[in-house]
Amino acid sequence: MISIKKKRKVIILTVLIVIIASGLFASHFYWAHKRDVAWAAINQYIEKQGIKKSDIKVSSFFTQDDGQYHRFIYVQGEKPNIAYEYIYKAEIRQVYFTAEYIDRKLILKHEWGGAGLLDSEMNTLKYAPLKNSYGYGSKYDVTP
Repeated sequence: MISIKKKRKVIILTVLIVIIASGLFASHFYWAHKRDVAWAAINQYIEKQGIKKSDIKVSSFFTQDDGQYHRFIYVQGEKPNIAYEYIYKAEIRQVYFTAEYIDRKLILKHEWGGAGLLDSEMNTLKYAPLKNSYGYGSKYDVTP
């Protein structure tokens, strides 16, 4: 026969395991949902720019420690050393756009980060940014 103390310990341990497992499960779905929302918002922006999926030749999507989601793409027909960067800021539900000069070899290796284009150069892109949406200080509201 199991003593009452042992039964109590087993019940407490079982409840703790269920609580921890539920928390991990909920956390996983929370972060997966945030990632899906960011992906949809960025893709909506890309579609509004007129970029087709078949025109995207190189693409990377990841998150930073600060909760921002980034998607870098290289588009067929764009200058070989220019990549587009889309930043989704989850806390304010906005997509930011910028384009950067990056060495072609680095683009093909998915190594992103380069010198940003000047405002005057942004107008020469094959797919221009949407109104009021380029640069880190600008915004494009998206509700996917």
